[in-house]
Amino acid sequence: MVAICALIALAGLAGGMVAGIVRGPFMRNFLRGAAVALLGPAVWALWRAYNAVEDAFGLDSAAALVLNLVVFAICGFAIGFAGCRLWKRLGGMHKEA
Repeated sequence: MVAICALIALAGLAGGMVAGIVRGPFMRNFLRGAAVALLGPAVWALWRAYNAVEDAFGLDSAAALVLNLVVFAICGFAIGFAGCRLWKRLGGMHKEA
């Protein structure tokens, strides 16, 4: 599973950067592509953190469940907040008339 997460991370980096470069105005779309590309390594890092917690506490531990919940909630909030700010800073969606 670690190899699959590493491949997803690399594919996310490559795909996000290429998509960002190929689309329209360079800098705005490059930053969006970079933001999407960073989600791949984030998935890999969260998978590694999940495994470390489960190895330390055991699969049937309530403490591991709560700790993983807190870690994933904080990461989800941080990624969502940063993504929203980046989206607004780069102009959001442009409606064509």
